[in-house]
Amino acid sequence: MKNDENYQAELDVSKEMVRDYIGALAKHGFEYKEASFSHSDLTGNSVQFLFLAKKTSTSLKINYNPSLNNMRRLFVVTLERSGEKERLYLDQYLKLHNRDDILLFLIDSGRVLEMRTFWDRFFGALESLFSNELKPVIDGTRWVGTPFDWAGYK
Repeated sequence: MKNDENYQAELDVSKEMVRDYIGALAKHGFEYKEASFSHSDLTGNSVQFLFLAKKTSTSLKINYNPSLNNMRRLFVVTLERSGEKERLYLDQYLKLHNRDDILLFLIDSGRVLEMRTFWDRFFGALESLFSNELKPVIDGTRWVGTPFDWAGYK
């Protein structure tokens, strides 16, 4: 029971913590819209943060999944642009481009990091990507859709 309480508490705290990172995403044109709880059989319970960039008609969805039992804590990031058929799944993009160095910041596989440290590392990596290799995507001058690897769950 204590694990379930910690899990829910981490979900609740994350809705407040995201506010500390809104400014970094606003520099890239993303406006914070809402946070909502969701459930997936694949990833469990999560809180989804929705950001919109009106100038480029792009939505940024960041799902945060706290750790529970043997599940690892992780972020799932998806970008969608109006008029584009495919989404950009950040983890798939990083795998396709052999960027395991950044992929590591999406997952706290050892569940050893303090929540704030994990979030700081994740948002730092996201800021770096948005300012560098994903800058044309974020600025609206290019789109890179990625297929989603369902790994047998579809």
